[in-house]
Amino acid sequence: MLNSCLYSSLDKWKTYIELKQNDRAKKLLKSVIYRINKKIIKNKQIEETARNNALHECIILRGIIDFTDIDSIMRSTSVITDHDTLENLWILLWDCRERILVKNYIPESQILVNILKELDLIEAKFDENYGKGIYTSMVTKIKSEICSICKENIKLCDHKAGSFYNGIRCIGIVEDFELITSDIVENPEDKRCRIWPWRVKEVDGKKIIEQVIIHRIFKVDDF
Repeated sequence: MLNSCLYSSLDKWKTYIELKQNDRAKKLLKSVIYRINKKIIKNKQIEETARNNALHECIILRGIIDFTDIDSIMRSTSVITDHDTLENLWILLWDCRERILVKNYIPESQILVNILKELDLIEAKFDENYGKGIYTSMVTKIKSEICSICKENIKLCDHKAGSFYNGIRCIGIVEDFELITSDIVENPEDKRCRIWPWRVKEVDGKKIIEQVIIHRIFKVDDF
């Protein structure tokens, strides 16, 4: 559950969005994240649960910043035809959704519920105009992967990837790997790696894919 200060910040954010003051909305959330990060998450004197909850809240706020950018794009024109803008919008959609759902549930907030519904509508619009899409998907052999918390082999340590520990999110850090193949699939692990129709060219009777994302490094807590 979000604390009262966070609810107040979301209400102010909503007001700015309704007034089409998206820059002020982003500035507000960035300042809230900065204060929480400095006063709680990085304060080792604060107990672990509070730091973990604060981290969760900041990740959600970072996702709402993504949505603010999405809203700015959607307001800019009734029909988006620029390919770079469409690709950026698609990536923002998945960044936003992953951050808000970082713990596979959302706190009690109608604003967050409405944001997720809006993301669903935008995704449906992509499906309507471009189909479900095809994607690149890497198959790799991980040779060495350590835990971001203890720096030991993540398969042998006690930490769980995705969980929070003292205001830090546990992830596996790949130190060495072997690329086996990069396949074209319909159901990828990461939908940001989409092959757009305008990236497919025909040269000498052969189809060539240009500037496609094979792998994207994404950090939910990049603040």
